[in-house]
Amino acid sequence: MNIREAEYADTDRLAPMILQAAAHQQLLDPQRYGLVDDLKTNYRRWLGKIAEDPRMTVLVAEDESELVGFLLASVEKDAPIYRTGEFGVIHDLWVNEAYRKRRVGVSLVKAMQEKFELVGIKQIRVEAIAGDSIVHHLFGSCGFRPCTSLMLYEKPEPKRRKKSSDGNSVQQ
Repeated sequence: MNIREAEYADTDRLAPMILQAAAHQQLLDPQRYGLVDDLKTNYRRWLGKIAEDPRMTVLVAEDESELVGFLLASVEKDAPIYRTGEFGVIHDLWVNEAYRKRRVGVSLVKAMQEKFELVGIKQIRVEAIAGDSIVHHLFGSCGFRPCTSLMLYEKPEPKRRKKSSDGNSVQQ
């Protein structure tokens, strides 16, 4: 198994994994991870911007010439009231099902930890979906600990009114 930085030429081979990762997130929490209609085009555009940003990194796991996983991370600045300064963020991690339980995810995370360490980043954050015990276990095995709990509020859609057969308005 080879872990390396992705190249622009990997974009088309990354696309199926990106779509699977996004669909998985949406399945676990559709309100938080509701997908746009043209996901592939939008993600491809975003990957192009990532390739130009030196603070973003996409690592891929490759078995012979097949891409089997990826990790997307960036360096961010913390609010000036905190000592952290800059920190790493792992945005996405995916391993194809046939390669799970082979420590591919752990290898991707460890490689990213090393890359962050080389540029002086001491703290790495990841937002893991509540209830996804596999992801929590994976990151826990790499030294991560629970830190905060992201809470979500979404304004409910207004109930529509419909006219009844007698012409009166009724709530649906």
